Amino acid sequence: MSRATRGLAAPAAEWLLLVSVLVFRTGPNRLVAQTAPVQPPEVKMVQLKGQVLGPDGKPVPGAGVGVVGSGRADIELDVDILLAGTCSSETGGFEVPAINLARWFGPWANYCVLARNADGTLMGATVVPGDAVDEPVRVQLQPPGYIHTSVLNPNGQPLAGIETQIRPKDVPGWIEGPRTSDLGDVRIGPLPAGLRLTVSPPQQVRHLVPDDAWSGREITLQPEETFELAPLTLDPGGRSIEGTLEDADGKPLPGAKVACVLPGALASSATADERGRFRLTQLPVSGFDVWLIAADAARQLHVMSLVDPDAGDSTRLVLRPLTSASGVLSGPDGQVLPGVRVRVSPMLKLRYAGSTMYTGWGSEWAPFLEAVETAADGSWQVSGLVAGGMYTLRPEVPKARLDFEKSLFEADREGKPTDFGLMVVE
Repeated sequence: MSRATRGLAAPAAEWLLLVSVLVFRTGPNRLVAQTAPVQPPEVKMVQLKGQVLGPDGKPVPGAGVGVVGSGRADIELDVDILLAGTCSSETGGFEVPAINLARWFGPWANYCVLARNADGTLMGATVVPGDAVDEPVRVQLQPPGYIHTSVLNPNGQPLAGIETQIRPKDVPGWIEGPRTSDLGDVRIGPLPAGLRLTVSPPQQVRHLVPDDAWSGREITLQPEETFELAPLTLDPGGRSIEGTLEDADGKPLPGAKVACVLPGALASSATADERGRFRLTQLPVSGFDVWLIAADAARQLHVMSLVDPDAGDSTRLVLRPLTSASGVLSGPDGQVLPGVRVRVSPMLKLRYAGSTMYTGWGSEWAPFLEAVETAADGSWQVSGLVAGGMYTLRPEVPKARLDFEKSLFEADREGKPTDFGLMVVE
């Protein structure tokens, strides 16, 4: 645990995102997403209090204490900073602050309290349920353990410099582990014994993993144990695709940009040459959907499209002006709902490592969509949609029950206005 620690909560100023998602698994083959608020929520803190004890059950004065899940996901915290809280000199008692995650994670708003003695020879961890943050926490230190594994390419050759992430179970955060060596192997640790853990590659390369031997493998280390984890297969080159970016008249669009849409990010971007040609590499491997988004900022042309890199043919993406969608909102009694705010947000449904995922795809290439209000007849209309882009319709009706699948729709691929039809709010 010598590199860094990351979490998934953010300070208020950093929630100013056009579209951001928190993705979590609800079953063996299904992932769902919740959009983060557009306006920064009020950040509240909790104080986790407790006592650090040694293997003999006696207090450990001067131990470092910290919380996984208490920082923004893209801010690295060295473990020495993570363990900045210090126990009192006599009783081993501690008090450390953490961001209250309940607003975003609800019943999953758990915390992992880590502790380490002054010379680093003993470690401990305790998962604190979100509804028990006011109760005293006991963290018992033991000799730590390690995880040994490796990362290989599809030909079985070692890959150096691949990051690792250690995720405590049932906690919305992770610990950044060391990178693989020149021999492709890595010794992760020291890690607290008794804590349920999983190891994963970082999000930015997960789409390049055709055979994830780490996925779903839960590890609980014993004191001083070195656990041997099966090697991970990763294809650093991924798949590739070539094609052209054109307007509706078939004219090439030199300088237009294209990128692959991944959960929470864009990857593998390219700029079209003077003939409108482009080439993308490091695209998701088999088992992942490949969605591309393209934009010509100067001409205000856009498109999104699901493509198949294995088809072998040159891909032709036709960029079109921004389009619109409209529909009607009613209650379960059939009465239309006037004066209701309706928000249309980018939301992509895709296969991701054998599961179904819903993820936001907002970027600087797509305009932010303001909420609109239904008219007297319950109708609504939103402009500024990307042709071929997927969206979700979210009426802001108190205590409404909405079918998430039914709220999804795809903007017309040819850029024509899309009729969403009738949505019934229950």
